[in-house]
Amino acid sequence: MVLGLLKFKLQEQYDLFLAKSIRTGKELLKSMGQPDLLILDLQLADGEDGFSYLEEVKASSAYAHVPVIILSGDDKSETRIKCLQAGAVDYIMKPFHPDELQLRISKSLEVKSVAPPNDDIDFPVTIHCGANGCLTFFFP
Repeated sequence: MVLGLLKFKLQEQYDLFLAKSIRTGKELLKSMGQPDLLILDLQLADGEDGFSYLEEVKASSAYAHVPVIILSGDDKSETRIKCLQAGAVDYIMKPFHPDELQLRISKSLEVKSVAPPNDDIDFPVTIHCGANGCLTFFFP
């Protein structure tokens, strides 16, 4: 239900690439190139650990620069802090209002577009923060 609502709300503004598992998400990332933003649910299908995947993304030279927004029903401040320390740019509690997510996406993309270049990245990074920006979702 959340996935369908987000798709309906965001598909006119962004090119959406949706994955329901980490395995599918990894395949999607390999095939699509550099996303502008990842939205990751901590509770993934088949018991997959979204936090471990966040750490993997942030440790990767190919995707460490990609902003990650976490969606979770976990309201513990320790979990939010852990995700932000691991490199997430935002943490959104479920349930959430779609307009709030849309604004947080816009703000994350704005921050990315004005962020200073990272000297550790040895390839050009193209940032598309307009009507056809690219988002990747990982949901259970």
